[in-house]
Amino acid sequence: MNAKELRIGNWVDWDGRLTQIKEGSDIDYYINKGVKPIPLTEEWLVKFGSPKSVSAIGLIPRTKLPYKNYKTLNIKNNKETWLYSLDEKLLMIFTDYKSRLGGNYEMERCLKIQYVHSLQNLYFALTGEEL
Repeated sequence: MNAKELRIGNWVDWDGRLTQIKEGSDIDYYINKGVKPIPLTEEWLVKFGSPKSVSAIGLIPRTKLPYKNYKTLNIKNNKETWLYSLDEKLLMIFTDYKSRLGGNYEMERCLKIQYVHSLQNLYFALTGEEL
């Protein structure tokens, strides 16, 4: 891992233990100790607020979903739906250009996200809030 990838609040694997970065000085310390990224799994998505069922997929036509085995992420912005493909490790962000009821969703972004800290950083960059 690279220190540039980490920020305060990120979860990492330090010597087999789940550890959250608490201070900026922790980043260099953990990097020097051989910290590892945590693979993004269904369990982590649930911890971050993903519902256990994927109700939002009903709003997006199946023809716009190129992969299978999805989890949704709860996003406060009601014009976006975030879907994560567990099989492909891809995050797809769909935007509704009409209304939540209109269901006129188009895929805006499709990003390869493999690790917990990467999702945390992206979420913060796009929403300004911690995941």
